[in-house]
Amino acid sequence: MKQTFTWRLYSQQPRVEYQAVTRFVEFGDGYSQESPDGINNEKQIWDIELWGHEVDDQMAAAKAFLRARRRLGESFLWTPPGDHEALFKCRELSAVDELEGYIRITCKFEQTFQP
Repeated sequence: MKQTFTWRLYSQQPRVEYQAVTRFVEFGDGYSQESPDGINNEKQIWDIELWGHEVDDQMAAAKAFLRARRRLGESFLWTPPGDHEALFKCRELSAVDELEGYIRITCKFEQTFQP
């Protein structure tokens, strides 16, 4: 069973990019052809920044969750703002330990599709 990412202490609103998944072929004389690739031919890529106290807001637990999923190559469940729960992988992750126990986590969630 997949783990669920539940932290929502955003320091700014998450930003989404809707990326088309297509197959592209170029032929001679400048002719090209592009078509959707499969039934899941659009994926979401979210830029997320979380900020909070490592203990009170459980930011240390959020960072540990994301690091473990990246290290193991696992996807996780997450519900984007105003959307439905889906599978995502954390493709980029960085964290800054700030003063007095606060942490700022910057990450990129990329939607994945699995049976």
